[in-house]
Amino acid sequence: LILAGLYFYKRLPSISVREAIVIAFSLLFFIFSAKFLIPNRTILPYIFPLAGLSFALSTLFGLEASLFLTILSASLITYGMPVSSNLLLFYIISSISGTLILGQGRRISVFFAAGLLTGVAGVLIILATRILEGNTDWIGIITLAGSSLINGLASASIGLLLQYVFSQLLGVTTAIQLLEIARPDHPLLQYILTNAPGSYQHSLHVANLAEQAAKEIGADQLLTRVGAIYHDAGKASNSSFFIENQIADNLNSHDDLDPYTSAATVISHVLEGVELAKKYHLPRRIQDFIREHHGTL
Repeated sequence: LILAGLYFYKRLPSISVREAIVIAFSLLFFIFSAKFLIPNRTILPYIFPLAGLSFALSTLFGLEASLFLTILSASLITYGMPVSSNLLLFYIISSISGTLILGQGRRISVFFAAGLLTGVAGVLIILATRILEGNTDWIGIITLAGSSLINGLASASIGLLLQYVFSQLLGVTTAIQLLEIARPDHPLLQYILTNAPGSYQHSLHVANLAEQAAKEIGADQLLTRVGAIYHDAGKASNSSFFIENQIADNLNSHDDLDPYTSAATVISHVLEGVELAKKYHLPRRIQDFIREHHGTL
């Protein structure tokens, strides 16, 4: 507990109370589940999907946090068990192997690739430890190897599930969510394209520029790009009031309005964009791009 506290204090000082509580309960759940399920079992320890927690933590809090918490939880889970050293190696190396390939987890397929590598790494650890011990029970070794592969598949599935649950609880936007809402066939993007094609093209240009700027300063490129794509969504509600949607030589919608009404109509595209984002269930991080893109007032 002291070690975990020091880590969060020194390495994750910006973590919120809610995030700390979610991490703590997740770790405790996995540790107590393992302590309840694993003792006096031969095969179940090698199926227990600790790597699933590592995957979820990595995509939401970063690789370093995931590795630290995986080592901590694996140490507590295996403490006092008959083959604790073998299991500790199994959990740590298999989990780390999968987490390293996972990255931000931008595709569901990447989760299952990480799960496969987790299973294969576990198989290699089982072979290495059993052979070094002089164990030639090949039926037993093959059974444990199969359990390790099941572990990898289960870890990928649990990692995906936990990532979704954590993101909903914490209001965090995952890479998979961002890629999903960035698809051109998303209903809100289709609405913007149909009603405000000029604003749609403008937003794509802004997204390209913003993505390159984010790359230069080490910001989240994907989040920046998707936020920029949606930043002017509110213009689709009154598209003719914005110059990029006006047709040359046609009557300007502002010509028949007094300046105050005209200005209020232009300014209102921010709040109208937020309402559209809520209607189409965009993540809160994307709503913030819409709400803040003209400042805070």
